[in-house]
Amino acid sequence: RECFLGNAAQCAQLTVSGGTLTVARGYVNLSEQTVAGIDFEMSYKTGFAGGDLGLRLIGNHGIKNESVTPGSAPSIALGLPSAPKWGGLFQLDWKKGPFGIFVQERYLGTARQGSDTPWVDGVDIANGKLPAVFYTNLNANYDLGFGGSKKQLFVSIQNLFNRQIPFGAYGASSSFASSYNGAYDS
Repeated sequence: RECFLGNAAQCAQLTVSGGTLTVARGYVNLSEQTVAGIDFEMSYKTGFAGGDLGLRLIGNHGIKNESVTPGSAPSIALGLPSAPKWGGLFQLDWKKGPFGIFVQERYLGTARQGSDTPWVDGVDIANGKLPAVFYTNLNANYDLGFGGSKKQLFVSIQNLFNRQIPFGAYGASSSFASSYNGAYDS
């Protein structure tokens, strides 16, 4: 594909002799990816309602995410659904005696549609952008104190409010069963 698109470095790997195509491919690093960003984390613990409360915020702001094949222009992923510029988690953990609850809010920032998608800007999707998404996960547990061993009952609900994948988050070649990337909850 790269040769067809005019990449001379990749075309040099191909020869045709007597109607036979030969691909001379040794060990070659075909791609390079550069990713940069700022990560931050804050946490706080205190007593609350007779138990222990923990709050935690984890965030990421992407600055650069691009890959390049030798002889080709860089492919920029920053801002696409696979690499939004902003993302983060907020976690609340509360435990009192044998009972505990954990709530997690996951955030994926707005994303733009890639140039290789069939969506029509302003028609299929507003301004070529996917909206920010929040996913809420809830876990509750109760420690059982019998039998001399540690046993626990728990309930876990992922995507508590059944937040759907934004329209347009699917890649052109994916099916309805898989999302554009694993960041979106299917």
